[in-house]
Amino acid sequence: MAALLRSQKIPTGFCYQRLLLFDTPEKGYCLHALNAVFIQEVKKWIRLDARGNKKGIHAEFSLLEEKLAFNVNPSFDESWSEEVLQYYNRNRHFLSEWEPQRTEEFYTLNFQKSFLKEDVKANESGKILRLWITGKNDKRKIIGCITFNLIVRGVLQSCILGYKLDKDEINKGLITEGIQKAIDVVFNELNLHRIEAPILPINAASIKVVSKLRFENEGLSKKYIKVNGKWEDHTRWALINTNA
Repeated sequence: MAALLRSQKIPTGFCYQRLLLFDTPEKGYCLHALNAVFIQEVKKWIRLDARGNKKGIHAEFSLLEEKLAFNVNPSFDESWSEEVLQYYNRNRHFLSEWEPQRTEEFYTLNFQKSFLKEDVKANESGKILRLWITGKNDKRKIIGCITFNLIVRGVLQSCILGYKLDKDEINKGLITEGIQKAIDVVFNELNLHRIEAPILPINAASIKVVSKLRFENEGLSKKYIKVNGKWEDHTRWALINTNA
């Protein structure tokens, strides 16, 4: 296909998807090849998969929406550094009450590029699962983040949940919906046993979120996490995978 498209002077390249052979990474991967074309009218590359048109799979070419035989998980690498920096700049004051104290370097493009580069490695190694949330009407606008940190295997099979949302997107049910979908991944794909969410006792909004998601309050941990330069008490909420 690439040769035919190039003969018509359409810029064409090759792409590859790494697919799970079965249900878990431990069972191996395979590579699935497809093409990408540059459409001058919309000034962007669009991936296409001609072999994906069959019963149950609709991967016909579209200028409006990328359609592939296999869904693509977006890789939020350093190419997203500007969008991530814009998110933090918009929410600098709003997030300061709930997050670690940030240096001025944190609010630079170079810092975010380095952070995202290392974050990809951590995600691929299974140490963390970070899911960035984009706007419904603007897929390049970051509006939040859900993180499952400190993933521990062995006899614990647990992780720590953290999340944040743009100040202009709160009270819309977005974070609750996002976490619910992420929990399905953590429990059914990563097969973890326990998710813990440490929350400041004064953070009523976050407590409301985890309560809706059926987390249980397991008590108070004194001076548990350093927030905005000060060690703070946290209530520890937990959700158990009853199917694990």
